[in-house]
Amino acid sequence: MSLIESGVRLSQLRLINRAIRQTTKIRKGIDGSFLYQAITQFVPDASQNKESFLEYASKVPIDSNLGDTLENPEEKTDSDPISEVFSIETEVYLSILVITSLLKHNMDEEAALASTLLVQRIKLFNRRTLDPLSSKAYFYFSISYERLGLLSNIRSTLLSLHRTACVHHDEMGSAVLLNLLLRNFLSCNLIGQASKLISKTSFPENASNPQFCRYLLYVARVQAVQMDYSDAFARLNQAQRKAPQGYALGFISSV
Repeated sequence: MSLIESGVRLSQLRLINRAIRQTTKIRKGIDGSFLYQAITQFVPDASQNKESFLEYASKVPIDSNLGDTLENPEEKTDSDPISEVFSIETEVYLSILVITSLLKHNMDEEAALASTLLVQRIKLFNRRTLDPLSSKAYFYFSISYERLGLLSNIRSTLLSLHRTACVHHDEMGSAVLLNLLLRNFLSCNLIGQASKLISKTSFPENASNPQFCRYLLYVARVQAVQMDYSDAFARLNQAQRKAPQGYALGFISSV
C-alpha cells in the first residue's frame, strides 16, 4: 500500500507494478480477519463498495495460524509512508485481494458478484495510475465468471470495457481485455467472431510480454481452425520462444 500511494503521488507506474508483483506472496499470508481489518481501516466510509466488501471479506475463512499483522493506526510512527487519505488505487488493490481470496477458497459466486461491483466502481474513474490495477480486476472478473460457466453473460461488458480502454489509451487494460475477449469467444466456439475481432483490432505495442504470448496463442488457435496452418505454426513457435522460461509451464504445455 505504501508503494501504491507513493506511485499515485509521484505518478510512477513502476511503483504500483512493484506492489502488484508482491501480491502472490501476500495472498499466502492473509485471511478473512486481516482483509476485514484492512478494509475497515484503509477504505473510506464514503466508498459505495465498502460495506459489500466487508461482507465478502467476512466470508473468507480465518486462519488460526496467522496472527494480527495490521498495525493500529494510532501506533504509526512519523516515518510511516502510508498517507491518512487513501486513494482509489488502494481501495481497488484491497478489493482485488478479497476477490482472489474468495477464488482461492472456491467461493466462485461470491467472487463473481464482488468483481462485478469492483468493475462498476472502476468505470467511474479515468486515472492512468489505476490502469495496472484495473487490468488485474478485469482478469479476475472474467476468471470468476468462467469458473461459473457464465462467460457469455459478461461478453458485452468486456467489449464495452475494451472500447473505453482504447479511447483512454490504456494499453495495459486494452491488451488484457483483448485477450479476455478472445478467450471468451474461443471458450464458446465462436471462431468467426474471434477472427473478426482480430481483424478489427491491433495488439498494443507497449503491452507486457506475457499478454503478448497469450495473444499469439489465441490467434494461432483461430488460424488453426480456419486451416491457416503455416501462420498458426509460426505464431505458436513465437509464443513458445517468448514465454517466460522456468515457469508458466501450463502455458507452454498449452502451446
